[in-house]
Parts: sequence; C-alpha cells; structure tokens
Amino acid sequence: MTETRTPISELGLSTMTHNTLQREGIRTVELLAECEPADLMDFRGFGPKALAEIRAALAARGLQLHEPGEGDGEDTFVPWRLRPLVRTRP
Repeated sequence: MTETRTPISELGLSTMTHNTLQREGIRTVELLAECEPADLMDFRGFGPKALAEIRAALAARGLQLHEPGEGDGEDTFVPWRLRPLVRTRP
C-alpha cells in the first residue's frame, strides 16, 4: 500500500508559517498532523497565530494536530523529528 504525501504548500499557509515548518523539516500534511501543539510552539518564530492558522487549515481537511494522551498506544514519547525513523507500521 502506498502512502499519500501531501505537501504543506497545499494548505495555503502564510509565508512565515510555511517557511518555519519547512525549516523544521515538516514538509507534508501527514507529518504535520502527527505533531503536538507544544512541539510546534517551541519553533523559533512560531506563536499562537501560526498555531491557529495550522489548526484551521488542518480542520478544513478533516484533520487535527496530535494531542497528548489521545491513546496512541505508545508509552514513551518519541520526538516528532524521530518518528519517521522509528515508525514500524506495515
């Protein structure tokens, strides 16, 4: 099965928000949806306005950011930057 990867450029985000995500290595909508709000707020130049913009853009696609404690079955925290490296899904 092939995973669909949608570039974040399709979300229509502001230039500042888009560039911040690109700089931090978040290049797909799918990877963005795996991020927790607290992780995003740690980025330089990223604040409540950018977070609201991302939440609205994801909601328009029927998606949302990963919220801590959503029952993802993982007992240990894996930083979002490492998730693609440790993902074991078939």
